Amino acid sequence: MKTNLRIYETKDYELFSFVTGNRPLSNYLIKSIITAYKNGINLFQYNPILIDKDYKIYDGQHRFSACKQLGISIYYIKIEPLDIPKLVMLNNAKLKWNIESFTNSFVQLGFKDYEIVQDFSKRHDFGISLAAEVLKQKQPHMNLEYNAGLYKIKSIAEAEKIALWSKELNKHDKRLRARVVVRALISLSYNTLFDFKRFINKIKSQKEPIKIMSCVNDQLRYFELIYNWNIKDKENYIRLF
Repeated sequence: MKTNLRIYETKDYELFSFVTGNRPLSNYLIKSIITAYKNGINLFQYNPILIDKDYKIYDGQHRFSACKQLGISIYYIKIEPLDIPKLVMLNNAKLKWNIESFTNSFVQLGFKDYEIVQDFSKRHDFGISLAAEVLKQKQPHMNLEYNAGLYKIKSIAEAEKIALWSKELNKHDKRLRARVVVRALISLSYNTLFDFKRFINKIKSQKEPIKIMSCVNDQLRYFELIYNWNIKDKENYIRLF
């Protein structure tokens, strides 16, 4: 079947404009595209943006913005104008990649760190995202490097220790498998004065249910109170936050 579609190329960014009513730009997504490009992933010419005769962008506004910031060519195809309902349908029809999709892809490509993340996730019943954080011993905001195939594990031994701590807490209270608690454990793994045996004993001695806080810092403050429960002298009081 023949087609009259033609892919054009230009660096004249001022030709283009956005469609009023399209979804707002995500700076995070633009940065992710730029990061991927800088690490050798350049597929812009194989995934051109869609515009109408007036150069209004119907699909690919993030790719356009990334190319503009990088100072590289815009690849585009001209189509018939779309109204907003059809534009929404176009955006919703796209299959969006999640962290599991990126992991599976890099595992198939032989990226060892991603294989370890996938295995660690299954063995310890963590989601992929949380497993990656534990293996990195780093709290959130890793998506840019992870989705670009740049993720590197910091320490498997430390990750296994954190996973063991999490399982011990889970035996006491299943709610302590919460993401915020695991992230607090990641932070505690850096504290050379932290003694998990003392901590778990203090947890077990609490008469009231352990609180699950809304953020890591609050969880650490709360754990510090439990860790130092009934400690009267300042010398034995250990700061966890």
